[in-house]
Amino acid sequence: MSRMAYKLFLTAFTLLLFGACANAQGLSGTESGKSSPIEITADDALEWRRAENIYVARGNAQAQQGETRINAAVLKAHYRDDANGNTSIWKVEAENNVTITSPDGVVKGARGVYLVSEGRAELTGGNLSATGENMSVTAEESLQYFTNENKFMAVGNAVASEPGRSITGDTLTAWTKADGGGLDRAEADGNVVIKTETETATGNRATYDADTSIAELTGDVKVVQGKNELEGVRATVNLETGVSQMFGEQGGGRVKGLFFPSSE
Repeated sequence: MSRMAYKLFLTAFTLLLFGACANAQGLSGTESGKSSPIEITADDALEWRRAENIYVARGNAQAQQGETRINAAVLKAHYRDDANGNTSIWKVEAENNVTITSPDGVVKGARGVYLVSEGRAELTGGNLSATGENMSVTAEESLQYFTNENKFMAVGNAVASEPGRSITGDTLTAWTKADGGGLDRAEADGNVVIKTETETATGNRATYDADTSIAELTGDVKVVQGKNELEGVRATVNLETGVSQMFGEQGGGRVKGLFFPSSE
């Protein structure tokens, strides 16, 4: 059997195999996905390990349901049967060059685990990234993607970026707009750095609203514009207009500014 014929055989086999999974939660995390079968294809081999309740796909493997698909060198789909005899896939493990593609964007990592009923994928390894319309999220330790909530959680030098601005923290949570229109809001904790083309703001914690372009920082806050500096415990920064407001302790407290007048 030629390689092309073998691949077509695997595709047809998986369509029959996973037709029984129509009641499983969709990979896309949507209601419409629940009624769609999960299709798994591969170039090299597909193993059905009945004793372990696992299907293993090798060689350019892909699992797809609705508008969401997972690609990797190796995919392991764990399934179980309920009391009524219905079969459903509850977990998909992905190894080597993992890519998740959905209406929210493209998520990449070296390894990944997707819990189908929770609509949650966690990727680890190098080059962790999520890219969408005019935005990206990167991390060094782990990157979780919640398909039901349009949400990403990044750990380890985590960065959320838009054109001309970025937010960095030890941990970062970012939400995208429901219509796939880019970043909606973000929260960052630990060693927070917010950068625009004209200023840098640092603090212990920050929240950001994309609709207003306003970031609020708390804890040892410093805002630097050129040589000028503002220091306090809380600040609001408009990343669009460049207007910053610094505040001291609630109920009293001083803020400090260091300014360098120029000939301009």
